[in-house]
Amino acid sequence: SAICNGATSVLTASGANTYSWNTGGNTASITVTPSSTTTYTVTGTSTAGCSGTATVSVTVNPLPSVSASASPAAICNGATSVLTASSNITGTTYSWSTGGNTASITVTPSATTTYSVTGTSTAGCTGTATVSVTVNPLPSVTATASPSAICNGATSVLTASGANTYSWNTGGNTASITVTPSSTTTYTVTGTSTAGCSGTATVSVTVNPLPTVSATASPAIICNGATSVLTASGANTYSWNTGGNTASITVTPSATTTYTVTGTTGAGCSGTATVSVTVNPLPSVSASASPAAICNGATSVLTASGANTYSWNTGGKTASITVTPSSTTTYSVTGTTTAGCTATATVTVTVNPLPTVTATASPAAICNGATSGLTASGANTYSWSGGLGSGASKTVTPSATTTYTVTGTSTAGCTGTATVSVTVNPLPTVTATASPTAICNGASSVLTASGANTYSWSGGLGSGASKTVTPS
Repeated sequence: SAICNGATSVLTASGANTYSWNTGGNTASITVTPSSTTTYTVTGTSTAGCSGTATVSVTVNPLPSVSASASPAAICNGATSVLTASSNITGTTYSWSTGGNTASITVTPSATTTYSVTGTSTAGCTGTATVSVTVNPLPSVTATASPSAICNGATSVLTASGANTYSWNTGGNTASITVTPSSTTTYTVTGTSTAGCSGTATVSVTVNPLPTVSATASPAIICNGATSVLTASGANTYSWNTGGNTASITVTPSATTTYTVTGTTGAGCSGTATVSVTVNPLPSVSASASPAAICNGATSVLTASGANTYSWNTGGKTASITVTPSSTTTYSVTGTTTAGCTATATVTVTVNPLPTVTATASPAAICNGATSGLTASGANTYSWSGGLGSGASKTVTPSATTTYTVTGTSTAGCTGTATVSVTVNPLPTVTATASPTAICNGASSVLTASGANTYSWSGGLGSGASKTVTPS
């Protein structure tokens, strides 16, 4: 018979009553474990004391010397290793603990594992070997972005952790890298442990667009002192360099100014726009009156300067206008430049009243050859017609009824005129007759007057048109 090295074989003798083996055994059957092919001898003795000898050989086949290797012997979780068995006996077949029955098998253990393989020779002898595959865990790689949402043009810091070395799809090979994506982007980082195992993580950076901010001014050109409304659009909230934080603000620049507004979206992204307001200067308008003081009824020429066109409160549209105010009056003129800017000036024309001149004659009626006193009042100085000269009072002896004119001048130089008439009554042509014109002593004569209205006689005769006299 044949056994494998290390196995046992049962030797059995027959044909006698008692047996004696060369191994020392004395039973019909013994068990032997030869380490090499061996011939055993047994002596059998009958009951009559007669003995006979027999031999039996046990062939010992060698066990195969099986070895096993793993390539690689250490893997990362999820990777494979090729296990290979070999033997010193040609024709050995193999059986793995995994169920594989080829010399080489591929395994993907999830943890460090020891595999066994049994090699069987053609003689049916077996040998066993073991091989371990060390499974290194994959690093638990994480990646974060700070901030995870940015505005276009801004940067985000990507940070990986959980491994020893890192490789980003951007080409970066440090744990932290700075990126400036122009649109929402997902980044990949591969982290490698000291055992050479790698894990992958992704992180996204959301890129919010910048707002397209615009700004307008209405009006864009103003006159100094006027206002302009600045309006921004294209964002959610606004901040002006003036401090305003509404979409529209009102400004009153004193010189041409450029304003800046920053508009911010709901995502916190901002854009900037500028708008200019051109400030045109106001004209320096002045107005004068010539003369500045007039007498009631006189005229004054008002003249404006400093602008291009003019508008008076009287309705006049020229630089110079003529006015005849009846009382002291202040006039205003608005001057406009070619840029449409206006300024106003005022000028006052003082109106001095005319003196109220009166003239009287005392007496107002005289007889031819008599005199009358003329008196003027109501002014400061006086000038009489008819060559009478100046002065408040004059004595005249007109030969006929005469009207006199006096011009009175006030302290302001204003004049007024008055007239006064002196009526000149003619003298009567009185005639007197006596009837008779010749009388005798002691006789009487009738004196009769005519040519007047009333009569007064001399010699104590009294009044009346007729008188009777008896001259002695």
